[in-house]
Amino acid sequence: MKERIYADTNIFIRFFADDMPGHTKISKKIFKGLLEDKYELYICDLVFAEIIYVLESYYKLNKKDVLEKMLAILKFKNMVVENKSIIIEALEFYNEKNIDFTDAYMACHARKAGCNKLFSFDKDLTKIDFLKIISI
Repeated sequence: MKERIYADTNIFIRFFADDMPGHTKISKKIFKGLLEDKYELYICDLVFAEIIYVLESYYKLNKKDVLEKMLAILKFKNMVVENKSIIIEALEFYNEKNIDFTDAYMACHARKAGCNKLFSFDKDLTKIDFLKIISI
């Protein structure tokens, strides 16, 4: 069994942004090791969401470019993504419904948890057909 290593957000950001040569070089080496089957990288939901947030807010990437990068992460065979099925579904809503990734993730996670109602003031969540928004 390959060693599993937990990956922090900055590994991905440095790889995608290529704006800090020393860190970018190390990130590329990490991904090279991943491709060479040396280990698995584990990425949790929060890291996945944080990557999207940083790419959108700090680097001002558009949704199409962010989506392309996130889908690339999911294609790595040695990348273990926590709640991968929820992430994939949330990315679809993020793209198709034009809502924030965290809102899309929350909706998909609610469904997996057996919840079809959600307390919120967020109007974007009304774009999710399977979820009833309650604001009392």
